[in-house]
Amino acid sequence: MNDQEEEMLIAEEVLNNNKMDITDGLELDDNEFIDINHDNNDEELTSDAVDDEIIDNWTEGVNESDVNIVYDQEIIICLIQKCRGLISMIKRSTIITLFFDTERKKQNIKRNLCYDVKSRWNSTYCMIDSFLYLREVIDKLFNYKHQLHLKPKQVAKLSGFEFTSNDWMILSQLHLVLRPFFHATKAMSGRRYPSIGIAFYLLTRLKYFLQHHEKKESLMVKHFKQLLLAKFLYYFETDDEQMSLLKVHAYFDPVGFATLTDVEKRSVQQSISIMVADETSYLTELTTTSLPITTSIITTNTTNESNLHETSSTSAINLFNEAIGETAYEGSTISQNTKATIINDIYNYRNYVTRFNLKHKPDIALSSIFWQSYGQQLPILGKLAQKMLNCTNNDANNNEPAQTDSLSSYKPAYVYDSDAELVEVREVHHQNNNKTNYKSNENVLSDTTNETKLLRSSAVWQYAVRDDNRNYATCCLCPDNKRISTNNGSTTTLRKHLIAKHNKLDLILPNSKRKHNKTLFNPIKKQQLHHMLIGCIIRDGRTFNDFEKAGIKKILQVLVPDYEPPNRFAVVRHLKRLNVFHHKQLIDQLTSVNNISLTMDLWSNRQMRSFLVITGHYFAENKFDLQSTVLSFSTFDKQHAAVEISRTLQSKLKELNILQKVVGVTCDGGKNIIRAIDDLDLNVKRVWCVAHRIHLTITNGLGFWIVKKETDEENTIIQEEESTNVVMNDQEEEMLIAEEVQNNNKMDITDGLELDNNEFIDIKHDDNDEELTSDAVDDEIMDNWTEGVNESDVNIVYDQEIIICLMQKCRDLISMIKRSTIITLFFDNERKKKNINRNLCYDVKSRWNSTYCMIDSFLYLREVIDKLFNCKHQLHLRPKQVAKLSGFEFTSNDWMILSQLHLVLRPFFHATKAMSGRRYPSMGIAFYLLTRLKYFLQHHDKKESLMVKHFKQLLLAKFLYYFETDDDQMSLLKVHAYFDPVGFAALTDVEKRSVEQSIKIMVADEIFHSTEVTTTLLPTTTTIITTNTTNKSNTSAIDLFNEAIGEAAYEGSTIRQNTKATIINDIYNYRNYVTHFNLKHKPDIALSSIFWQSYGQQLPILGKLAQKILSTPSTSVPSENCFSVSAFLGRKERARLTGENLSSSVFLKDKITL
Repeated sequence: MNDQEEEMLIAEEVLNNNKMDITDGLELDDNEFIDINHDNNDEELTSDAVDDEIIDNWTEGVNESDVNIVYDQEIIICLIQKCRGLISMIKRSTIITLFFDTERKKQNIKRNLCYDVKSRWNSTYCMIDSFLYLREVIDKLFNYKHQLHLKPKQVAKLSGFEFTSNDWMILSQLHLVLRPFFHATKAMSGRRYPSIGIAFYLLTRLKYFLQHHEKKESLMVKHFKQLLLAKFLYYFETDDEQMSLLKVHAYFDPVGFATLTDVEKRSVQQSISIMVADETSYLTELTTTSLPITTSIITTNTTNESNLHETSSTSAINLFNEAIGETAYEGSTISQNTKATIINDIYNYRNYVTRFNLKHKPDIALSSIFWQSYGQQLPILGKLAQKMLNCTNNDANNNEPAQTDSLSSYKPAYVYDSDAELVEVREVHHQNNNKTNYKSNENVLSDTTNETKLLRSSAVWQYAVRDDNRNYATCCLCPDNKRISTNNGSTTTLRKHLIAKHNKLDLILPNSKRKHNKTLFNPIKKQQLHHMLIGCIIRDGRTFNDFEKAGIKKILQVLVPDYEPPNRFAVVRHLKRLNVFHHKQLIDQLTSVNNISLTMDLWSNRQMRSFLVITGHYFAENKFDLQSTVLSFSTFDKQHAAVEISRTLQSKLKELNILQKVVGVTCDGGKNIIRAIDDLDLNVKRVWCVAHRIHLTITNGLGFWIVKKETDEENTIIQEEESTNVVMNDQEEEMLIAEEVQNNNKMDITDGLELDNNEFIDIKHDDNDEELTSDAVDDEIMDNWTEGVNESDVNIVYDQEIIICLMQKCRDLISMIKRSTIITLFFDNERKKKNINRNLCYDVKSRWNSTYCMIDSFLYLREVIDKLFNCKHQLHLRPKQVAKLSGFEFTSNDWMILSQLHLVLRPFFHATKAMSGRRYPSMGIAFYLLTRLKYFLQHHDKKESLMVKHFKQLLLAKFLYYFETDDDQMSLLKVHAYFDPVGFAALTDVEKRSVEQSIKIMVADEIFHSTEVTTTLLPTTTTIITTNTTNKSNTSAIDLFNEAIGEAAYEGSTIRQNTKATIINDIYNYRNYVTHFNLKHKPDIALSSIFWQSYGQQLPILGKLAQKILSTPSTSVPSENCFSVSAFLGRKERARLTGENLSSSVFLKDKITL
């Protein structure tokens, strides 16, 4: 046939187009956060949806092998893979996401593309449905791809995902075939009506749908039906006992009864007679003769009764029947056999149910309606029906429907209310020619109670339609299309207009529905309570409708009778007013500030919505009390180019009237951020984020995230062993230990192993990293800190290889514990026995200290981990699981190396914490910390092991590279250190004189801008400080740091008091004051504030300069804190939170105190 030949050619073309690997050698540009490869699109795609995917046994039995796949399946695989790849690219790109969301808003489309997951087939149907729904937007994306300012490689990658007309045709045909299954699944998954009886009817109709083909059906649809029919028969008609049980349940449901054949009915009736005679009513003891499913086609005219219980025309069964192409039904005529072969109840039941089916079309609620009407007239069968219809046909009551899209929840066009009735909300759309058309809209679910309620559409929308601005509606009856206010969803004004102007008396509400004024509540007290509750929402990060929920609302009614808490609309209004108020208050507050330093950064959430944060740090006038505040937190709906960032930054600073007051900007090493600050028309230089430099030093020095290839491993080990051979016996012993650790950790212990039935996911060794970080992805900050982290195994050394293997073993062990119910239960019980609240924690690539915390958690839980390995044979695990767990077992050498790593990293951890404070000057202390860290790495104790020395050498090489190769930044750091007593003590005399010379030039030229200060670059030499300490807190950040590097006592270096008048009096006096001050105080984070509060007035010129210089933070941690807050506020439970409201919430959380 010509049609068949044409369809086969189309299918072959689709297959060839979709098989090409369009990502070879392609990568995303600087504006993209993650480089997505086509090979792992599935893993990247589901990583964001893993929180919403139901973890159960539904993935068992899902075929993933390509053995014996047929041609039609290959077409589907390629097309579905293209859908997933396109979603992944859109969601991972800020540029494409911004374009896609803008186009959706233009077309007033709230739905978004949604992910699918392996554990719920209907998620794939929803993904297909979302593609068809958004076809215009997707086509426009491909048409405008050259105008999006993407790199050529990105354009080529996007072109590879482009949908052809054949793709859309096959996708629509897939949708057509799957639609009956989707509605059937929903119909039999209800909780408020008997579903086991209706299941047999649905399965019978599905089988008929797959077996019969219409003349207009395409060849592709027929092939899809054949594929489904083969599996349908395999999974349903091979289990005779279950099918017999299903028929018994169907007998008691009017819809199922009409589907049974006469033979099947008699067989079930015989079983019921035996049950009643033997007084046995337990369902599982029923056995019926297994008969093949034969379909009774029901084609009769239905009488449309006006029944209160009868569901609307859009009920679940109607949707299902519409999907399979049938709309009218009549109960099959059953001959009334007068023979007394069964009890009277069965005879009467057949008569009743036959007449009942003639009056009602199939529906999910018919069984409840029938037995409510005839239950008393059928006493025996009524009791038996209660037992049998109480069973459900699936586990939908225990598992909520899968939410498959973490970025945007998919909402089908119909939803069920508590009575399982489906209500279609229709919205009138007004055209220019005054014609109206009706379009199904998504239902809105109210979560004011634990029970899901359906908000029915108001009758006023029969005569009006909402505008794009939801606060207005257009009257369809007015000739001039009058716009009427519907502020916050209220229809009162619109209702009054229709009644008064158009005489629509049917819209008058009865007295029972009119709102009556309650007892007047004290307005002053109401305003106070509103203010407190809204402040609670902002500070605690609660949802805007928290106080509308039934539980908290009931508590409020008991505590404060007659008080109505603010709804979410009132909260949003108040939020906007508060945002304006505090913004003006911030501007007024900054007018008295002479100098201010900034931190700034860009961040993108899981929906790839970008935000720009700017924080300000300054000293109050004539005071040395450091203030830190959020200046701006706003959406950044532009390309992440330096020009756009610089323009936005200038605009924000001008808005706050502080553009000319900025003395320094601290940020990370993002190239676009650096270029943006350099492009500012100000004399402001960028100050590096010291914490970011430490992050690169540790991750690249120790190779925490290097991905080691398996090729030529043995050669590399041999070469490194030969190059590190030494004479000392202790060193030889340590090298043998290290070699043993490496060999133990290299083995692939997961070959051919899988978890048992109690485990959720079969974890393979190759993707442990991805599985591991998927749970931590919500906590990982998406910023520039992953840039520069080395993942290549080129030129790695022997010690790094040891660390790589040990870190991988730690991550794999955590992954296995977290993914196994048996091991997790054992592990938690042992922790409780030892009264340990801590647990093993993941690490992420964007924060080195997460790896330190992981190592620390292992050492802290060593006893529990050892007990896990000792008791692994008593956990009733499979032999393969025991072998897998044994491969992760830690030897004494592993623990030794882990503790040595912990020892080396501990000073860096406490140094990072000390320099990340917001309430004290941190830039001056940073130089002291870096100087001490360098000394710690350069000097070795006699008792130090060879392994510790090697780790120190690795870190020292990277430390010198990241800190001492940038002369300008080091010079700037020394200037800041000069004004901090602790940093001053760490400077050499030569460095002090160089800084003082620069200060004199600044004062002489009346230039007080710290970022213009440049000093002569001199090598950093360490001044060892060994002094007596005075009374200070023993647990300060500096104390912890000094303890970590092995020092506990300090003394300020004695400075010869040069009486020559070579410097101004302030500098001379400052030297004397700070020297005596250091003799009385040990190093501490708060010393600079204490010193300048004491001596600031005696050093008027240096005091003013110190206010400018010491306000600069040493890290961008304040910006990162804002990102952590925004990640919590914008969590997936608050998917409806707009970018504007999220920005206001973060800004106000910093301003409002309770």
